[in-house]
Parts: sequence; C-alpha cells; structure tokens
Amino acid sequence: MSPFAVAAILAAGWSGSVQAAEAFRLLGTVHLAPGQEGPSHAVFETDDGRQMIIDRGQEVDGCRLAAVHENHVVMACSGGAVTLMLRSGLRPCRERPGSPTAIYRVTLPRAAFEDDGGDPEGANQLSLEPAVRDGLQYGYRVAWLELGGQFYRLGLRAEDVIVAFNDVPAGLPGPFMQAVGMLPGSEGFRVTLERSGELIDYRYLFD
Repeated sequence: MSPFAVAAILAAGWSGSVQAAEAFRLLGTVHLAPGQEGPSHAVFETDDGRQMIIDRGQEVDGCRLAAVHENHVVMACSGGAVTLMLRSGLRPCRERPGSPTAIYRVTLPRAAFEDDGGDPEGANQLSLEPAVRDGLQYGYRVAWLELGGQFYRLGLRAEDVIVAFNDVPAGLPGPFMQAVGMLPGSEGFRVTLERSGELIDYRYLFD
C-alpha cells in the first residue's frame, strides 16, 4: 500500500455504482485543499442510507459531477443537467479524537511497504465513505475491504472509522489529506480508528 494509493482512495471515497442523480441527497460540499477557491467534492446520501464522497468530474451511474458550489451541485446526465441543492449542512468536525483504549504497535519492512505501492490492485482493496455524526463529518468509514489484502493485513476491518492520521483529525479533509501526503520518507505513521464505539491506535514503524 503506497501513501499515494491511500490518498487517492480517501479523495475518491466510495466508487461503486449508485442510483440516479435524482435519488441523491446532497449532504455537503468539501474543500480538500487549504486556500481552494471553491469546493471540489460533494457528499451524497442515497435512498438506502449509503453515504459517498464524489470528486468533481467523476461519473456515477451515467451521471457526471459537473460543478460543485457551496450550496448546490450540478450533475450532467444523459437526460440533461440536474441541480441538487444542499438539504442539510455537513460541517467538518474540528475536535480531536479522545484517548485510545488500545494501542497496537506494528513494525513494517520499508522495502515491502514501498513495493506494495507499485501494485495497482491495492487501490481496489478498500472502499471508504464519509462518516457523519450530528451533521459533522468526523472520519471515513471502511465500507468494504478485501480479506487478506494489504489494508486488512495492516489491521483495518469493515465498519472501522478512520478518525485521525498522525494526530490530524479526518474531519478536516484538507489538513488530513496533507498529512497522508507527507508519509513518504517518514519513519512511520499512526492511524486512529473508531471500532465498535472505542478508539484504537495503530502505530506503524518502518525497520
């Protein structure tokens, strides 16, 4: 698993097929980089309760996210453009996670970790969706991961919520993505998860 694959997965989020644009509920718009002039991603909820974060230009079920504004988005579909208005505010959660109840220390061979980054299949081993609580995005939920895959071997499990990376809250998408991008060349990294209501720290060191 390379840090670039992690960043791509976090940015793209859920990538499976979704319902038609008219069935989406717009939960919020997201700035993924400090100083951006406008938001670049939209957070949706479907009729069956799934939440997903979609990048501008990404196509889902025949509809492309053409434009993202502060309070609405435009989906370009085969039948024409569909405008979706923000129905409930999704705000970033600026609070840092509390103290973990368990800490796991894992030593990784640096060469093997970097070699895994060259595997294009790694990006297909995990699906994430924004985790929202009381209108605040506080992390990214593991909607699916491949059993025995890279992320599974690192300790992630389905329904885990990634709430921080190197102590940077996942509820702050811009700084969080920057922290993930600083992984190359580091001596290790730390991932804080919420699992069954408890916080768990995975602390990874390279040998």
